[in-house]
Amino acid sequence: AVADDREKVQRRNGVITGCLSGGQKAKFARRLATPLTAAADAAHRLALGDTQVRIDNKTGPHEMRLLASAFNQMVSEVSQHRNQMERLVAVRTQSLQDSQRHAESLSAQFRAAFESIQEAIVMIRNDGTVLAANRQVGRFFRLPADRLPGTPWGQWQEAFFSAFADRAAFTAVWTGQRQPDESLQFELTGPERHVVTAYTSPVTSMSGESIGTIWVFRDLTRQRELQENLEQAQKMEAIGRLAGGVAHDFNNLLTGIMGNLSLAEMQMTSGSPALE
Repeated sequence: AVADDREKVQRRNGVITGCLSGGQKAKFARRLATPLTAAADAAHRLALGDTQVRIDNKTGPHEMRLLASAFNQMVSEVSQHRNQMERLVAVRTQSLQDSQRHAESLSAQFRAAFESIQEAIVMIRNDGTVLAANRQVGRFFRLPADRLPGTPWGQWQEAFFSAFADRAAFTAVWTGQRQPDESLQFELTGPERHVVTAYTSPVTSMSGESIGTIWVFRDLTRQRELQENLEQAQKMEAIGRLAGGVAHDFNNLLTGIMGNLSLAEMQMTSGSPALE
């Protein structure tokens, strides 16, 4: 049946073309070719991203007008979806930019606070890489604090340990042989006198996994100087009290001696050799 229908269509087309003259055939071909060419061109422009392209659906064969209307409807929907996506992308991009600016602002504030802390702070990953170090590390231990992050700690360890006057005592704390506390104070070598105490704690991730260790060195130099000055003042006060007591006792002895001499003088006659 399908073969019969196809044969009927072919015979009908043959009859139609057979009835047309040469000029009519050319005109009929142009009439079909023009909208097809326009449709192909529009499809190509759409593929290149031109969502403003449209096909004339007012002229031409009925089938081509239906095709043009369907094509135009599809392009309108594509254009609408594209505009929605562009707006969504613009909103997401703005949100990301705002988040980035906020993160940069927080990072700058954290860095400023980190650098302004009076304690020297070093954070070291479990693999031995330096995570962070503030400027006080350079001041206390004479290390280039700005170059430490991202480098192996072993590269700086020797210079770090050599900054301690009692290297063995601090090494025992660093290796965990002795727990750090406020009573352990370490004097540093260098042109400026520094006395520090050490504190350490693990650094953990958001999931609670240990990723490194933080070391905090508190400067007790001023506190030590005040303590030493207080001790010196207390010593001087004790010496002053001792000297005052000795002077008081000596004055009491002198008072007795002078009194006895005055009594003896009153009992002597004028011209007595003892008066001289």
